[in-house]
Amino acid sequence: AESPTAITIEPKTGMIFIANSGDNTVSIIENENGILKRYRPIPVGSSPTAMTLDTNNRILYVVNEGDGNVSAIDIENCPKDCRPLRSIVTGKFPTSIALDNRTGNVYVASGKTNNVFIIYPPIHSPYMDLAFDNDTNSLYTLASGILHKSTINKLNSTGIKLIKKIELPKGEYFNSTSIALDSTGRKIYFA
Repeated sequence: AESPTAITIEPKTGMIFIANSGDNTVSIIENENGILKRYRPIPVGSSPTAMTLDTNNRILYVVNEGDGNVSAIDIENCPKDCRPLRSIVTGKFPTSIALDNRTGNVYVASGKTNNVFIIYPPIHSPYMDLAFDNDTNSLYTLASGILHKSTINKLNSTGIKLIKKIELPKGEYFNSTSIALDSTGRKIYFA
């Protein structure tokens, strides 16, 4: 591992995760009765700089400053089978990350752009996408056949307020994995 930049420890198992910005990996070290055993590192995005661990959902989130995204890694079967779930785009230069254990929301900050990005659970869902309407500050998220519409208060950073939760009807839209808004923000397209 080259140039370690962040470390976190799984409290139940004592497993150690180390972000390495030099080779764009996360090292996994198992601590079994004081004996440290290193496993094959997990490839992540460019320049991993920070991490947080969601112990309830068994997900390690890794901030990749160089790619402007966060890698989500399923650690349920670690250390032998740690599996990357997806990369979540956050925008330019994410640098730090925090988890709200009550909600499962993950907050990613960019010191260079002064933005905070929010990642909502369930990240395990195979069907998840989001779209943002700049005119109304509305965020649309799609997960497991449910469309959520929320507003973001940009002025005082009080967070996100859920406006509407729409369960998609069983059928052609239910298994959609992607959403997009038209230029007016009035039509939502599913794929």
